Order: sequence, then structure tokens, then C-alpha cells
Amino acid sequence: MISVIDKITALRSESTSSIIEQQKSMIPHDITADAFYKRSDEYIIDGNRTLTEHNKICLVMNYIPFKPIPEDSLIDMQNLYEEYLNLFNDNLIYPIAVFVNGRFIKWSNLQVLSQQGHYYILINNIDIDYTDFRDLIEAGNFNVNILSIPTNVEYTEDGGLGDSEDLIFAFEDDGTVDPNGTHPICILTKNPDLYHREWISSGAVNAFYTELNEEYYLDPSNIIIFKDGVYYPVTADNASTIGPFLTIDGGAAPDEGTSVQYVFTVFYNTRIHRAHNNIGRVDPTFLQPYVQQINAGTDVPAWVESLLINFELDYDSTISYDENVVKAAKTIIEYNADLFNEVYSSSTTLDIYKVDGAWVLSHLNTDGYLDIPRRRCHENDGYVIMLVNGELYKYYYTHTYYANRFRVSVQDII
Repeated sequence: MISVIDKITALRSESTSSIIEQQKSMIPHDITADAFYKRSDEYIIDGNRTLTEHNKICLVMNYIPFKPIPEDSLIDMQNLYEEYLNLFNDNLIYPIAVFVNGRFIKWSNLQVLSQQGHYYILINNIDIDYTDFRDLIEAGNFNVNILSIPTNVEYTEDGGLGDSEDLIFAFEDDGTVDPNGTHPICILTKNPDLYHREWISSGAVNAFYTELNEEYYLDPSNIIIFKDGVYYPVTADNASTIGPFLTIDGGAAPDEGTSVQYVFTVFYNTRIHRAHNNIGRVDPTFLQPYVQQINAGTDVPAWVESLLINFELDYDSTISYDENVVKAAKTIIEYNADLFNEVYSSSTTLDIYKVDGAWVLSHLNTDGYLDIPRRRCHENDGYVIMLVNGELYKYYYTHTYYANRFRVSVQDII
């Protein structure tokens, strides 16, 4: 039997904010704010400050996503100066994607430097592969973004894998995304739990139906966007989601006669708990026009606004455990009492026998009534609850019960 407390405990980990955080740890997502500190003209190696070489750019990091190192390993991760690809191939570092002004930096051009708590990523071959970076720095227009890719991946810079269904990212030699390109740089994964699907749009993206299963909660952090070939960081100002619908705001409209191309991918780890938001219970075709109205700033019915409320169970440290349980139970019942159905089903002593409308209509007597033997369970008499289109039958009070049978009216149903 599942108790109310057991169910509340389970649902707490399935609240919307919890699902979002769990997803972030298992799908590609932007870690720039946490991981990247600044660009620097110097770095520390062997305890000495060293000027960054002319053909390198130094990125100072708050941390490097190293994998756990076995205790018997001879590698000193606090004194490390190594090619990123070597660390990746030796399974010592989690996959990341470094973007400068939206362009992907090849892993063969990255070095990792860890020196007693000081962390750096060095970008090599500036004078060959990225000749415009110096100009960007001088103009104060040098931007860095970093994605974490927390899953096992395969990586190649030799091309030939651009059509694989396992492909999650594909870049040209200059680090841009081109749907019609040759895709020499490919990142792939065979993770069966990582759902990913890509779309291409040559214009505005307004209430786009992503076809994501209604049981999954779509958050902007589940989206990776490239605008006109370069990485386009998702923010609260440029991307939003309502249910399975995605909207991308690219800012000012393009000049007349031109267009903007978006390449965007939805990532979702299907091992995460299903979402319990009420909006997921609504047919997307019915919902989409209302989403478009919301995007346009048009008022929508109150019942639509209520659907936008996510399912959340907060723990309040200022009140007692018992008070938190009562508060959580009240929240669940007010949001969607059906979430407690599992508790009722596991603890009920009722013997429930269900039939559908077709069965009822096929068993009417010659007088037009359902007249069948009355069921008994554990010496208890059986009773009838009839629902019509999800609501209690308006003439339920006309049901007639006898010692061994009952008679049910179907007035106004047929």
C-alpha cells in the first residue's frame, strides 16, 4: 500500500523545478555563467605568470569539468597541461563545446591547463584558423559561451557522419552551422535515453509545436539554438516555452528582402520523471491558438491562464514536518487531485467493475433500461455510478435497487 506521505515524497522530486534541474545535469546545456571567468593575456604555469603566446587565446575558467580520477591514478589533475582531445580520448574530461562569438572551436585547437586551483582553456592556432579573433578583442566584441555535453559522445573532425541519426551537433571548419554544408566536425551520441530532434526555420518561430511527448516538461534550457549559423544563447528575453510549444524572439526584424535562419534542437533525457503540469493534459491542436494569443499579448480566458501554472511542491524550513505534509497534500489536491489516485487505489477496499457506454447500450431490456443482477462483494451490496461525458449522470437519482438486481435509466442519452 502506498501512503500519502510516500506519494508526497515521490511527487516532490517530480515538481517542475526539480525536473528542470535534473534535465540540466543530463542534456547539453549552457554553463558559461558558472564555468567561464574572463579572457586573459597571461596564465600561471609551474608557479610562474606566463604571457599568452601570440597564436593563443587564454580563457580563465572557474572550473574544468574533469571526470573522477581513480585513486591509484598517477595523473596529477592539479598540475596538468594537456591537449583537450587527449584528455577526452583517455576518458578524463567531460565533453564541452566552446564557442567564440558563436563559432565552435575545434577540440584539436583546445588545451587544458590546471595549476593548483587555477584553471585555463587555451585556444590554439589563432593565426591560422581564427584570424579575426584579434580584431574582435581589440574592438571589445569577443564573446565566449560554453556548453556542457553530459553524455558519452563520439567526435570527429574528418566528416562523413553528417547524416547519422546519432548526430547531435555538426559544424563547418569555421565553426558555423550550415544545414547544407559538409559537416566535417561532428559530435554524436548513442545514448538511447537522450531524445534530440532538430528543426530549421527561415523566419520567426512563434508557438512552434515541438511534438515532445506531453508527459515531458519543455523548458527553454532544453533548447539549443543557432541563428544564422552561430550559437545563439537562450535567455528569458529571446526564447520561451508553453507546454510543447517553442517561441524564439530574434530581436529586430531583418532588413527587407533578407531572412533569418534558425537551427534549433530540443534535447530531453527520457529517464527523468514525467511532468505533472495540467497543460500537458490539453490537446496541442486545441491549445496552440491560445499560445499564439499569449505571445501577441492578447488576453486569454482565465482557464487558459490557470493551465500556465506549473506543478510545484516546496518545502518550507520555517514550519514543522507535519505542517509541510499537510501543506503539500493541500497543494496536490488543489492542483490535481488525480495525482493521489495511486494512493486511493492501493488502499481502497472497494471492488470496482467498470463498463463503457457501448456495453450499457447493448444490454438494455425491452423497456429501454439497464436491468442486470446486482453484484455483491464481501457481503456488501453493489451500487452504480454513471458518468456521461465525464460528468455524473443528471438522472442518477432514478436508479432503482432491488435485493438481487438494479435498474438504470438511460433517459436523454439515446
